[in-house]
Amino acid sequence: MKIIERRNFKSSEWAGGETDEIIIFPEEADFKDRTFDYRISSATCNLDSSKFSPYDGYRRFITPLDNELILKNGQKDLTLKPFEIYEFSGSDDVSSYSKVRDFNLILKETLEGELFTEEIEGELHLKNDVKTLIAFNYDGDLDVEDKKLDFMSAVVLEEGEEAIIKGTGKLLISKIK
Repeated sequence: MKIIERRNFKSSEWAGGETDEIIIFPEEADFKDRTFDYRISSATCNLDSSKFSPYDGYRRFITPLDNELILKNGQKDLTLKPFEIYEFSGSDDVSSYSKVRDFNLILKETLEGELFTEEIEGELHLKNDVKTLIAFNYDGDLDVEDKKLDFMSAVVLEEGEEAIIKGTGKLLISKIK
């Protein structure tokens, strides 16, 4: 088990805000060169509209964290509420029309994965039965194995690892199979 605190995220600016890279695999991979298997990040968008960068050969999962996220994917219009998840191809023509902080999972199309929200009231026993499980705390007062899981931090479980998370709130859980 590994805890990744916000101060250890790799932050960078983009034209419309800031991106916090929570985890990238492999660790030495380069996001801009598209040499990664998967990447989890949280970004702010301070623009009224922005176009998503294409990621051919990848799948994307996105959810807003603090506001509604209005998207247009080709001819399809969507409005996502916080923690409502949308999955799409990295090659899709997607635009956003919201000022928002979002959460993203991008993974190679050759990998299986999922992103979902888990509400905790008391105790959650996580048992990782996949390659990697990442639980991100954006909305909770939580402890993992009696250590504080701060706001904007994550816990990473490798295959076979277990953890007990206690408290109240919501986690975003990414599973990479």
